[in-house]
Amino acid sequence: MDESGCVFCEIVEGTRDARVVYESHSVIALIDPRQANPGHVLVIPKEHFPDIYALSAEAGSEIMRAVILLSRTVRKAFELDGLSIWQSNGRGAHQEVPHVHFHIHPRKTDDGLLRVYPRWLDRTPDEELDSYADRVRQALMEG
Repeated sequence: MDESGCVFCEIVEGTRDARVVYESHSVIALIDPRQANPGHVLVIPKEHFPDIYALSAEAGSEIMRAVILLSRTVRKAFELDGLSIWQSNGRGAHQEVPHVHFHIHPRKTDDGLLRVYPRWLDRTPDEELDSYADRVRQALMEG
Protein backbone atom coordinates (compact mmCIF):
# COMPACT_ATOMS: atom_id res chain seq x y z
CA MET A 1 0.00 0.00 0.00
CA ASP A 2 2.80 2.42 0.80
CA GLU A 3 3.55 3.62 -2.77
CA SER A 4 5.26 6.97 -2.51
CA GLY A 5 3.30 9.75 -4.19
CA CYS A 6 0.26 7.62 -5.06
CA VAL A 7 -2.88 9.68 -4.44
CA PHE A 8 -4.99 6.56 -3.87
CA CYS A 9 -2.50 5.11 -1.36
CA GLU A 10 -2.62 8.46 0.47
CA ILE A 11 -6.42 8.21 0.62
CA VAL A 12 -6.23 4.63 1.92
CA GLU A 13 -3.67 5.71 4.56
CA GLY A 14 -5.88 8.63 5.60
CA THR A 15 -3.33 11.31 4.73
CA ARG A 16 -5.46 12.72 1.89
CA ASP A 17 -9.09 13.73 2.19
CA ALA A 18 -11.77 11.84 0.24
CA ARG A 19 -15.52 11.34 0.34
CA VAL A 20 -15.49 7.64 1.16
CA VAL A 21 -18.81 5.88 0.55
CA TYR A 22 -17.76 2.26 1.13
CA GLU A 23 -14.90 0.43 2.81
CA SER A 24 -14.08 -3.22 3.39
CA HIS A 25 -10.90 -4.94 4.54
CA SER A 26 -9.42 -4.73 1.02
CA VAL A 27 -11.41 -2.13 -0.96
CA ILE A 28 -12.32 1.52 -0.63
CA ALA A 29 -14.81 3.48 -2.74
CA LEU A 30 -15.17 7.22 -2.97
CA ILE A 31 -16.97 9.94 -4.85
CA ASP A 32 -14.79 11.07 -7.75
CA PRO A 33 -14.05 14.80 -7.45
CA ARG A 34 -14.87 15.14 -11.17
CA GLN A 35 -18.57 14.50 -11.78
CA ALA A 36 -19.75 14.48 -15.41
CA ASN A 37 -23.04 13.03 -14.14
CA PRO A 38 -23.94 12.92 -10.43
CA GLY A 39 -22.86 9.74 -8.64
CA HIS A 40 -19.49 8.99 -10.30
CA VAL A 41 -17.74 6.61 -7.87
CA LEU A 42 -14.19 5.21 -7.85
CA VAL A 43 -13.57 1.70 -6.52
CA ILE A 44 -9.98 1.07 -5.45
CA PRO A 45 -8.12 -1.84 -3.86
CA LYS A 46 -6.38 -0.81 -0.66
CA GLU A 47 -3.24 -2.65 -1.70
CA HIS A 48 -1.23 -0.84 -4.36
CA PHE A 49 -1.37 -2.50 -7.77
CA PRO A 50 -0.18 -0.20 -10.57
CA ASP A 51 -2.51 -1.74 -13.16
CA ILE A 52 -4.73 -4.71 -13.90
CA TYR A 53 -1.73 -6.78 -15.01
CA ALA A 54 -0.35 -6.68 -11.46
CA LEU A 55 -3.72 -7.22 -9.74
CA SER A 56 -3.98 -10.50 -7.86
CA ALA A 57 -6.95 -12.77 -8.49
CA GLU A 58 -8.00 -12.41 -4.85
CA ALA A 59 -7.90 -8.60 -4.95
CA GLY A 60 -9.64 -8.64 -8.33
CA SER A 61 -12.44 -10.75 -6.92
CA GLU A 62 -12.90 -8.41 -3.95
CA ILE A 63 -12.87 -5.27 -6.08
CA MET A 64 -15.39 -6.76 -8.51
CA ARG A 65 -17.75 -7.60 -5.63
CA ALA A 66 -17.54 -3.94 -4.58
CA VAL A 67 -18.07 -2.73 -8.17
CA ILE A 68 -21.25 -4.81 -8.41
CA LEU A 69 -22.54 -3.63 -5.02
CA LEU A 70 -21.78 0.03 -5.74
CA SER A 71 -23.21 -0.11 -9.26
CA ARG A 72 -26.51 -1.27 -7.81
CA THR A 73 -26.27 1.36 -5.08
CA VAL A 74 -25.55 4.21 -7.51
CA ARG A 75 -28.50 3.12 -9.67
CA LYS A 76 -30.72 3.27 -6.59
CA ALA A 77 -29.35 6.62 -5.35
CA PHE A 78 -29.36 8.59 -8.63
CA GLU A 79 -31.64 9.07 -11.58
CA LEU A 80 -29.79 7.57 -14.53
CA ASP A 81 -30.47 6.07 -17.95
CA GLY A 82 -27.56 3.65 -17.80
CA LEU A 83 -24.21 3.01 -16.20
CA SER A 84 -20.69 2.53 -17.55
CA ILE A 85 -17.91 0.76 -15.69
CA TRP A 86 -14.56 2.01 -16.87
CA GLN A 87 -11.04 0.81 -16.11
CA SER A 88 -7.88 1.88 -17.98
CA ASN A 89 -4.31 0.55 -18.02
CA GLY A 90 -1.25 2.36 -19.26
CA ARG A 91 -0.56 5.53 -21.18
CA GLY A 92 -2.25 4.32 -24.36
CA ALA A 93 -5.51 3.92 -22.43
CA HIS A 94 -5.09 7.28 -20.63
CA GLN A 95 -4.62 5.80 -17.15
CA GLU A 96 -4.24 8.90 -14.97
CA VAL A 97 -3.38 7.33 -11.60
CA PRO A 98 -0.98 4.36 -11.58
CA HIS A 99 -3.06 2.43 -9.02
CA VAL A 100 -5.68 0.11 -10.49
CA HIS A 101 -9.20 1.46 -10.02
CA PHE A 102 -12.66 1.21 -11.52
CA HIS A 103 -14.94 4.11 -12.39
CA ILE A 104 -18.68 3.70 -11.97
CA HIS A 105 -20.17 6.32 -14.28
CA PRO A 106 -23.89 7.08 -14.11
CA ARG A 107 -25.08 7.75 -17.66
CA LYS A 108 -27.70 9.91 -19.29
CA THR A 109 -28.88 9.27 -22.84
CA ASP A 110 -26.68 11.21 -25.30
CA ASP A 111 -24.40 12.60 -22.56
CA GLY A 112 -21.40 12.23 -24.90
CA LEU A 113 -19.31 10.30 -22.37
CA LEU A 114 -17.27 7.18 -22.93
CA ARG A 115 -18.25 6.16 -26.43
CA VAL A 116 -16.70 2.72 -26.84
CA TYR A 117 -16.73 3.09 -30.61
CA PRO A 118 -16.73 6.78 -31.61
CA ARG A 119 -17.33 5.69 -35.20
CA TRP A 120 -18.88 2.70 -36.92
CA LEU A 121 -16.53 -0.29 -37.22
CA ASP A 122 -17.02 -2.85 -39.97
CA ARG A 123 -16.95 -6.50 -39.01
CA THR A 124 -13.44 -7.94 -39.08
CA PRO A 125 -13.00 -10.77 -41.62
CA ASP A 126 -13.38 -14.29 -40.20
CA GLU A 127 -9.77 -15.25 -41.03
CA GLU A 128 -8.46 -12.39 -38.89
CA LEU A 129 -10.86 -13.23 -36.05
CA ASP A 130 -9.68 -16.85 -36.17
CA SER A 131 -6.07 -15.68 -36.03
CA TYR A 132 -6.75 -13.42 -33.03
CA ALA A 133 -8.58 -16.21 -31.21
CA ASP A 134 -5.64 -18.56 -31.86
CA ARG A 135 -3.19 -15.99 -30.46
CA VAL A 136 -5.21 -15.58 -27.26
CA ARG A 137 -5.62 -19.35 -26.84
CA GLN A 138 -1.86 -19.84 -27.34
CA ALA A 139 -1.02 -17.13 -24.80
CA LEU A 140 -3.38 -18.77 -22.30
CA MET A 141 -1.69 -22.15 -22.76
CA GLU A 142 1.73 -20.57 -22.26
CA GLY A 143 0.55 -19.07 -18.98
